[in-house]
Formats: sequence, C-alpha cells, structure tokens
Amino acid sequence: MKINYFIKGIIFIFINSIFLFQDSKPYLLENRLIENGFYTKKKQSELIKENFFNKYKINPLSIFLTFENNETNPNAKEKFLILSDEQIETQDSFIARGNVIIKYKNATLKTDFIKYSKLDNTIISKGNIQYQNNNQLLKADKFVYNLTNKKGSIKNVYGLIDVITLSEDLNWGTPTNLKERAINSEITKTKFESDNIIGLYLEGDFLNNNSLNSEVKVSINKLKKWRFQSPEVLVKDQLLTAERASFTNDPFNPAQLTLESFNLKSKRKKGKLILISSWTNLNLDNKVTFPLARRTIKEDQKRLQKWGFGFDYEEKDGFHLFRNGDEFEIYDIKYRFVNEFYLQRIFENKTNVFRKKGSSITSEPVENNIDAADYLGVKLFTNSNLFGYEFNSLTSLNSLNTSRLNEAIRYQGNLSRFYDFKNIKNIKNNLFFVYRNKIDTGFEGIKEIYSSLGTNLEKNYNFKISNLDLNSNFRFQFANFNSEELNGKNLISKNRISAEAFFENRYNIWSDKNPDLFIDKTYIYSPQILNQSLDWVSKLTLTSSIYENHNNQNIIKLEIGPELQLGKLKKKYFDYTNFKAFVELIEKNGDSPFKFDNINKNERIYFELKQQVYGPLLLKAEAHYNIDNNSNDFKKLINPKFTLSFNRRAYSFEIYTIPDRKISGFNFNIFGLGYEGYGKRFKDNF
Repeated sequence: MKINYFIKGIIFIFINSIFLFQDSKPYLLENRLIENGFYTKKKQSELIKENFFNKYKINPLSIFLTFENNETNPNAKEKFLILSDEQIETQDSFIARGNVIIKYKNATLKTDFIKYSKLDNTIISKGNIQYQNNNQLLKADKFVYNLTNKKGSIKNVYGLIDVITLSEDLNWGTPTNLKERAINSEITKTKFESDNIIGLYLEGDFLNNNSLNSEVKVSINKLKKWRFQSPEVLVKDQLLTAERASFTNDPFNPAQLTLESFNLKSKRKKGKLILISSWTNLNLDNKVTFPLARRTIKEDQKRLQKWGFGFDYEEKDGFHLFRNGDEFEIYDIKYRFVNEFYLQRIFENKTNVFRKKGSSITSEPVENNIDAADYLGVKLFTNSNLFGYEFNSLTSLNSLNTSRLNEAIRYQGNLSRFYDFKNIKNIKNNLFFVYRNKIDTGFEGIKEIYSSLGTNLEKNYNFKISNLDLNSNFRFQFANFNSEELNGKNLISKNRISAEAFFENRYNIWSDKNPDLFIDKTYIYSPQILNQSLDWVSKLTLTSSIYENHNNQNIIKLEIGPELQLGKLKKKYFDYTNFKAFVELIEKNGDSPFKFDNINKNERIYFELKQQVYGPLLLKAEAHYNIDNNSNDFKKLINPKFTLSFNRRAYSFEIYTIPDRKISGFNFNIFGLGYEGYGKRFKDNF
C-alpha cells in the first residue's frame, strides 16, 4: 500500500516536470555567453528580434518614461536588446537575472534582477539598478511598475541631471555620435562654468562699463548639472511625485550646498519636464538653512531666487525688496517681471531721487512727497528672435506714479547677430536703442545718456605665442546721442562716428611648474582653478570719434602694470593674494561735445587687491588713484568699491559698498561646475 503511494508520487512529479520544462524557454544570455560561442552564428539583430519583450511588445523601460519626452517614446515596432546570465519564461512570468542589461538606442538599464508578471502586467526590478540615457543617469535599489494603470515606485534614488543636454538626451531618437556616452562613477575634469545669483541683489548690474559700447545684453548663466537623491519616487501616468528630494550643484562630498525639496511634483510643458516643490530649503554645509518657499526646477531655468534685497540711494531711496517672477512666453517672446518694494521710501514717507516738478531732466534731485504708487517699481526683461537677430530688452520703473513717468522709466534694447564676410568670420553686429542709460566710465564716475540709437560692428581676435597671450578687439560705431553738453547742463543731440582698436598683451613672467588643470576636493574655498603666477600686462586703446559739428576726439590710452597671484586658497590663513596695479597714461587731441565721453587726461593708477584673511573670508578693494599733480583730485581715490566675501566651492556670499554712489548690497551666488562622472550619494538619511 505504501509502495503504491510512493510510485504514484514519483509518476505525478515526473509528469508535472515535463509540462513545466515544456513551458520554460531559455532566451538570450549575457554577452559573455555569446563571446564563448553559444550564439556565434546569430547576429545581434536576430537576437534583438527574438527576445521576450520584443516578442510580446512589452516596454521594460516604461517606468522611466516619466523622465522622457512623450512625443518620442518607443513604439511597438521598435526593438530592445536584452543580455543576462539567465532568462526563464514560465506560464506566469518572465525572469532575467545576473548582469542584466536592457538596451534601447542610447538608453541602457542595468540590474541584477528583473521580472515581468503576466498575471498583473507588472515589472519588478531590484539590485544595483542603473538607468542611463546619454548624459542623464538614475540609480536605485528597486522599482515596481504596473503597465496597466501606469503606476509604480522607485526606491532609494540617486541620479544626475545634465541640464544643458536634457532635451537632446531624453529624445529616444538621439543619434549615437555623442561626445560623452558612458558615465563613470568617479568625478573627473571638474571646472568652473557659470554662476547664478539666487537670493540677493546686485544693484547696477546692468550698467555698461564702457562708454563706447552701448550694447545691451540681458542674459544670466544657468546651472548645468545637478545631482539629486530621494528615498522614494512615485510614478503615475508618466508624472512623478516625491515627499522628499535633495539637489546639489556640488560634484564632491560632503556637498557644500543642497536644495531640500518637499512634496515634489512634476509636470510637462511643451515636452519639457518641470519639477515643482511646494517648499524648498537652501542648506549650506549642513549648518545654515534658509527657506526659499515654492521652487521650480526646469531645464531652461535662469534664476532660482524669488526674493532679494539691496540698498540703492541713487534710484530707490535706500533699502528695498524685490521679487522675481517666473518666465513666461507669448507669441515666441519670453517675458520676466521683477517687482520691487521700496521700504525705506515708505518708512520715511518721502523720496530724494526725483527732480522738482517742471524742472529740467538734467537738474539735481530734490526731496518730494510721495503717494502709494511710489511704493512700488518693476523691471521687465524680454528675449526673442527677430529677423535673424537675438533681441534683448530691459525696461525698469523705479515708481509707478504716472506723473513721474519720464524720470522713473529707463529702457535698454538690443538686436545682435554674427556675420561672416569672405575670410573674416564672426563679425558681431548689434542695433541698440537706449532711453536714460547710466554708464560707469571708471575713473570719470557715473554719467547718463538721455537717449541713444545706433549700430556697432565688432570683431575679436585671440591667440597665444609661447608665454604671451594676445587679445584684440575692433569696433566701428555709428549712433545718435542725446546727452548733457560738455560745459553745461543743457541736453544736446548729435551724431557720432567712432572707431576703436583695443590690444591686450599678457606676458607670463613666472608661474607654477605643475599647474592644476581641474579642481578637486581640495578646492573647498573656490570653484575656480587658482594657479600662482606673475604677469606683466599692457593694454593699448586707440579711439577716433567724429561728431556732427565736425568736432573730433582722438585718444591713445596705455595701461601697463603687473598682476600677481599667490596661493591657491586651500589653507586657512593667507593662502591667496591677487593684486593688480595698472598705470593709466592718456594722450588725446580734441574734445567731445558731450560730457559722458569726454576723456579726462589725468594720470592715474588702477589697483585691485583680493586677500584671504581666514578660511573662506576674503577682502577686496578696487579704485583709481589720481597721480596727476595738476589735478584738483590729486592723491584722491576715485570710484572705490569695497567687498567682504565668504567663499566656498559651491557658493559665495559677499557684502559690498560703493561710497561715491551711496550704494551697498549683498550677493549670494551658487556656482555651476562642469565635470565627468556621476559621483556618489551625498545624503546618509532624510
């Protein structure tokens, strides 16, 4: 009796085993098996065609489509390549395990294990997950995704977002001839690329520093790479959410700056992925945290800040706040508003930046009463393409009081493009219109042009011979100016034709024998390469201007002097000094009819000193010093500026003052660093 049960059991197991193995099918093995001869007669195209996911038209990368452009998702006709140590298909599932690699064009998923369940149409993967699409990368411990309801989750996520190549990389049809195909974990070739003012305000940052160049270019560098981390990312209908996520611009650990985002959600606009957090904190070195409120991160992000503040007694009566608006687009024209709130003007209930009603625009400002419209101001930035030109403009109002409109408004507009003419390439042409533009002339201080309209043609040449760096710039300009006359307060309007040639020679006398080519972890106080050197710099400017009344002004300006840099800003005490001292000698013939571009012949020295005091603290002073004993300003500092800064690899904070202009302010910059590799996780816990 017992023997009969034993025999029946053996028969039962044998029969079921036959059915089980009939339903099990080995699929494509890992590429090492191919190399060892198991599939030597099969071409890769045949292997792609026969694998499980292609056979049943299943996309194993579906969960990652939330990061991709919907318009370029793979369709049923496109094929995947699967490589692994072992693959088994049963009646209920398909499993691939051991060095699993799934490829589709430039997208690659690597994992230890992936399973597709036929019963509930779900894909599960776990163990050393790495998803790469060109320069974008995501690592995780596990993911689960249901293909029917398009819902899933990714556990313990770490990744890299390359903002510059995001649109191109996330297009499934991107060609394979990329500069950077494989991403390694080690961070290498790190270098400074850009900075971005994120929370505080630099007054006068649109002042033109060259009176002969009236080009207006309103552009702000963006950060190019972000590392990010989250304990869990939820996916639904190709959109994602996360209760917590962290982003850092720092390629090295410990990360000096992180953005801590809460309730992160994504949306799509014109095919672009946009991340929005309901609340974000800015964390500096895990020691100081600043709230940034609601925050948006997108691939064309220009600025990260919402609120800022500054001191400007020239235009805004002192202390004021501003709020940056998000960029929006109407008929291919991009707009961005900055709203300003003049708190000191409100508190004192008066203004000292406007002239007496009915007086000349060139008269001195006086004290005026204010109303509610004087509490507020606005700046409007625009950008577009027009007839092949790039158009940028800035319109600013330091009061919304319509009775002061002619004094409150300032405008700068510029059209620019590059031309090639026979053998001369990259000739820059720009057309400009300016209304009430202040320019910083350096030694001459701040001057104002009431209005100008004109065009420039400009060409740069740069080359190096041994220890000598040679840079030159040639500019031709035709414009009409309306500004103060040279020896009075009246406004005059005249045409001006000018030509300028600028030459700079920088001869290296001494430098490090083994200079750094890229920054590394030891650069804790700076994002830029700091190599020790001593250069002798000479600058020659030749300018000839002809005015409508046949007046002319011809100038030869020579600047010569040393530039010394010592230390690398790696130690805590006095490990960085940068000093410049240029003697400025001027010869000129004739005078300009305008006050703003009549060049002063006084001899002077321009000096600039940056000095590390302790750790990240640096002092900076810059000014012109009058050395002409025939001048009334002999031995005086002209247009000085003083700065105290706190410097780190990932960010910097500075306080500055310009006494002659009664302007003080604060800057907070975060830096964009270019690098290869994707690094390691930068947060231990959330």
